Amino acid sequence: NGDVLLERQFRYALGQVITEIPAGKLEYNEDPLLCAQRELSEETGITAERWDDLGAIQTSPGFCTEQLWLYLARDLHFGSAHPDEGEFLNVEKHSLEELAELAMQGRLMDAKTVAAVLKAERLLRMEKEEKK
Repeated sequence: NGDVLLERQFRYALGQVITEIPAGKLEYNEDPLLCAQRELSEETGITAERWDDLGAIQTSPGFCTEQLWLYLARDLHFGSAHPDEGEFLNVEKHSLEELAELAMQGRLMDAKTVAAVLKAERLLRMEKEEKK
């Protein structure tokens, strides 16, 4: 329906609470899609019937090799979250349109979240245009 579920979580490196998409670290030899499915379930209690691959991003290629894989989860089923020990977060709902605007205004600053929002917004717009 155009709603996006994000997390508000304190990030020690920044010393503040930020709004971001559910995410987590890959286990050794873990498939990125399986990691995304696991993290979404752990952090929000949500499972999805459909997963669209939004591609990968390299977060800081000037000094590290970190790469993140982005997905759009659709046809959601809601259950109970089971976050990792010591993980404290709040889930909130926003419209995709609102988040895209916040990203363009520089008010949504988490890089993976900005990339995922803008890629998802574009994918959904392309799908809508194809149906016309």
